[in-house]
Amino acid sequence: MGVSSTHALQFLRSHNTLDFLKNYVVTINGRAAAGEADYWIYKEARTAADKSDVFRVIHHLPNETKLRAHTVPMVNRSALASIGNIQGHALPTTGADLMMTGMLTACAFLYSTDKQNMICAHIQPETTPGQNKGLKLGVDIMNGGKFSTNDVPLVFSHRDYNWAHHANVLGVRRLDGWSIYAQVVDQNNGILAALQLI
Repeated sequence: MGVSSTHALQFLRSHNTLDFLKNYVVTINGRAAAGEADYWIYKEARTAADKSDVFRVIHHLPNETKLRAHTVPMVNRSALASIGNIQGHALPTTGADLMMTGMLTACAFLYSTDKQNMICAHIQPETTPGQNKGLKLGVDIMNGGKFSTNDVPLVFSHRDYNWAHHANVLGVRRLDGWSIYAQVVDQNNGILAALQLI
């Protein structure tokens, strides 16, 4: 029978999050608005090409197991006035204990160094037909990116997963604050890497 969506949610919230992400793909359909919201997690039917079981987290279609999570929405680089003054999203120390953001295909995910005062941002590179500006975005942030709080963020950018199809990022709040995880996936849902960013 395998792992159910209820078990998947329990594993994500446990101290075994990283082990779970090394064995099961968690694909997230992000929301356009920040804040705490309802999501559902369900196990997708596995195709012949899939290398791993896939659990999808979705916000607009009730399915299998309901959860509450904070959302870090994607913002396009062109919508930012300055890379040195990024309005991130503070993750609360109360309420939902999970953070979700949409799949990263060339985006950068920024996060603060303080697990108790976690600020995050998901930035999509400017789009030019035929060009992938994800690598440039990551370099620009590394060389001058700052949150509006003046904190210098840590960055998980396209240079960290440009050899893959996409990456999934999520957060879990525990007693010591927020932990952020990334999962790097190929086009056939093979897990190429899973790591705890902080």
